[in-house]
Amino acid sequence: MASSSYDKIYSLTGAFIKDTGTENFESSQTIYSFELIFAGKALKLFANKNEEKQAWIEKIKSTIGYSNIFDYYKIEVLHLYNTKNYIESYRKRKVWSCM
Repeated sequence: MASSSYDKIYSLTGAFIKDTGTENFESSQTIYSFELIFAGKALKLFANKNEEKQAWIEKIKSTIGYSNIFDYYKIEVLHLYNTKNYIESYRKRKVWSCM
């Protein structure tokens, strides 16, 4: 079977992105890596500079429609011993949060 120029095209639908930090390359150069995680496989990508890696991550997040739950909801940890008082204080102030 002949290889085509379309063999390396990936759909970004349903993909996740993971910042994997830094790695040493040939023990003298630091490279910056991240992964695109698809159903069943991951593609590890590298950049020479952290700024370049962050720019790629932001562009990919924009392309796949990435959103962070913390951008939309205020999530707080409720302690079991104080849950009833916490809910009552929210009701009095008429402020609601996702629980």
